[in-house]
Amino acid sequence: MDTQISWLFGLILFFVFSCANSKRNQVEEMNKKPDCGLPLVNESIFEPQKETRKIIVYKSKKDFSTFVPIHLAEDKKNIIGYPAKEDLKSLNNSNALAVENGYYIDLMGVNLNTVFTSYTLESYQKINNPTLEEFKNNIIELNPFEEMYICDSRNTNKEIEQFIKNGTLNRNCTKIK
Repeated sequence: MDTQISWLFGLILFFVFSCANSKRNQVEEMNKKPDCGLPLVNESIFEPQKETRKIIVYKSKKDFSTFVPIHLAEDKKNIIGYPAKEDLKSLNNSNALAVENGYYIDLMGVNLNTVFTSYTLESYQKINNPTLEEFKNNIIELNPFEEMYICDSRNTNKEIEQFIKNGTLNRNCTKIK
């Protein structure tokens, strides 16, 4: 009788472990074949939403396109961001593309809290890294923007220029200031 119980107990253990091993093999097999139409184990079935880059178009009080922009907090008292010198090297001494009637297409990532410093893009490359206090002391305009729009990245620069010429920028892009 003890032999039969031992044998029965062994058979049960065999089935339990073989099922667990089979499940492990299925998981490993799924992970080997990502083209099976199912997500890999522990992966979401939802694709992350891909953001499209927006194009900022603005009209400023004067031409700031050769000056280094910095980002301030909403209260405009603290600096929260400034460009690395390496980020400015490819800009050919202009942070924006002049379009038409005083409008610019942003090349740097300006927003409503962006201000401009007295450092030109060219001179900024030649000086030691300014401190936050030096940046603050070199702000030349605290409210540089008269108008600002967000346009979809599917619009070309030519189309945006046409919107400005036709006076339809407000209809084709979202006005944020």
